[in-house]
Amino acid sequence: DSFGASPPISSFFEERPAVQAMNLMGVDADTFGNHNFDRGIDHLQQMVDLAEFPFVSANLRNLEDNLTGDDKMEIFNVGGVKVAVIGITNEEAPTLVTPGSLGTIEITDSVAAANKTAKVARKAADVVVILTHKGIRGFNEDGSAFGELIDFAEGVDPSLIDVIVGDHTDFQFAEEINGITVVENRS
Repeated sequence: DSFGASPPISSFFEERPAVQAMNLMGVDADTFGNHNFDRGIDHLQQMVDLAEFPFVSANLRNLEDNLTGDDKMEIFNVGGVKVAVIGITNEEAPTLVTPGSLGTIEITDSVAAANKTAKVARKAADVVVILTHKGIRGFNEDGSAFGELIDFAEGVDPSLIDVIVGDHTDFQFAEEINGITVVENRS
């Protein structure tokens, strides 16, 4: 949701200021959330083209028939450490945007896609990070978190994934789940 859910001033200028600000901040990679599809595929392609960083998402079928300039993952060299960044789009995205906004893109099972892509990434990278548009929904009486981000972290293979960065629900959260460092920040 780096754009689409951005401040109104960015929306007034067709979301360009949000992407330009990300370029200036030196963002290395991003993934798609439901709001990225708010204005449809043609607009999304314009934003991908404007970005000086890759968009990644491993659980999108027919992606190549709809968008260019994105992939399942990117590998970065960070101080001599190879870091794979894999994107995951939230499965409920089609129900949160206008019908047809995703073109012919279909969102597949995120756990299966993350595990499959992380298995490939692990062969080339020292660290595997998942960027996902999933968040927690709240806290139980015992203080434990619940929601899609927790379900996802509990479902993926901890031998393949080191860090999961969540988003979507505007909660502050940082904990180890299933042996994986899982974080979400307020929007």
